[in-house]
Amino acid sequence: MVPPSLRAIFRNKRAWPLALAMALAFALAGCSRGSYPLDFFSEMHYNQSYKAQEPQAAGELPRGSSAPSDSVPVTGRGLPYDLAQARALANPAPSDAATIAQGAYLFKVNCAMCHGADAKGGSSGPLGPRLTAAGYLNPPADLTGTGPAAKKVDGEVFFVISKGYAGAYGLPAGSFVMPPFEKLMSEESRWEVVRYLRSLP
Repeated sequence: MVPPSLRAIFRNKRAWPLALAMALAFALAGCSRGSYPLDFFSEMHYNQSYKAQEPQAAGELPRGSSAPSDSVPVTGRGLPYDLAQARALANPAPSDAATIAQGAYLFKVNCAMCHGADAKGGSSGPLGPRLTAAGYLNPPADLTGTGPAAKKVDGEVFFVISKGYAGAYGLPAGSFVMPPFEKLMSEESRWEVVRYLRSLP
């Protein structure tokens, strides 16, 4: 049985275009290609600067990027480490050209704005001078083979990337801007960044 309110719409010929337009709008909202039918939120994924870094062909997303197929972890939650345990970890990422290239891509997307495209730190990245002017204790570190990261074992560098500088060493969070990346990058991706940093002269 048709409800009385719908019977009134069916009888009123002028209401038909409005009813059809509403039905079409609901149908098209379900065909949206993004994560949300309507983009209410200003998220990194929808930011133009991020879209410029996405590959052109659908289905050819590089490892470590925000590929829909990897949006739910399939490897389980990472184990909690303290600094001493992290120092004992060996880098599981293979030491080959593909891994280093992937690490370079991940570094460019996540780290170069502070540490610079050459990973020299200081003022080589666009944010380096701003961080110094804002009063942070240390500028972004030199991550090449001549910087302080070269004296750290792979597990320690991985731990700093995961927990952030202050979090890794138990320092006041407001004094160091290096953020934790454990929720932004997979464990595999963080190890690939370490492998890339080890390849720098």
